[in-house]
Amino acid sequence: FPQAQATVLQFSHQSILDSGAPRLGELVELSTPHGSRWLQMDRIPQPAAADGWIPGILAVAQDITERLRAAREARLHTLGEMAAGIAHEINQPLTAVANYSQAARRRLQSGSTDIRKIMDLLTKIDDQAQRAGQIIRRIRILSRRSDSLYQAIEINTLIRDGVDLARADTRRLD
Repeated sequence: FPQAQATVLQFSHQSILDSGAPRLGELVELSTPHGSRWLQMDRIPQPAAADGWIPGILAVAQDITERLRAAREARLHTLGEMAAGIAHEINQPLTAVANYSQAARRRLQSGSTDIRKIMDLLTKIDDQAQRAGQIIRRIRILSRRSDSLYQAIEINTLIRDGVDLARADTRRLD
């Protein structure tokens, strides 16, 4: 250990000797010329002698740097997959909004006086914009760190949302 880290560990060892309490599962960062390494340490005081003196500490350290690095890479990979899924989910209603608005513009430019068809297109635009907003609201709720929230939900809404999600995944896999 570099001198500064050795001093910290020595102080920590002394507190274990003084208290007699073990320290298990501590993460210790070790600075090396080749970068940081992470050690998981278990330190247990040896049984005290009759006079209360603790003769030493049993210390076991395991280098878990690669395990931590792999876990980080897995989190980043999962985050990338989630981002791609979210982009796909939001892109669908936005594409529909663009298509419906182009159709409404073409009808107006052609001089169409069929207000019902134009209103239908505007309703579809509104529905898809609401859908995109709902996706974003749900993502915000999921991204908050909070206690679990239990609430009553309409089962038909839950089933429709599940079907919509399954459809989106199926289209993405095609």
